[in-house]
Amino acid sequence: MLGVKPTTVYAWLSRKEMRANKVGHNRYISHQQIVDFFNQRKTGEYVDMTYANGPVRS
Repeated sequence: MLGVKPTTVYAWLSRKEMRANKVGHNRYISHQQIVDFFNQRKTGEYVDMTYANGPVRS
């Protein structure tokens, strides 16, 4: 749905860049949480620190 691998989504969740609801052993991401995530990335509040060359601003 997001066009990325599940490991990327898990990384976003572990770095608390994306929110999810945990029910038992499963995580559920609502449509509003996805919208909030992409709005945060669009506004520049998000800085990706996963690359060795320094932050990548999106």
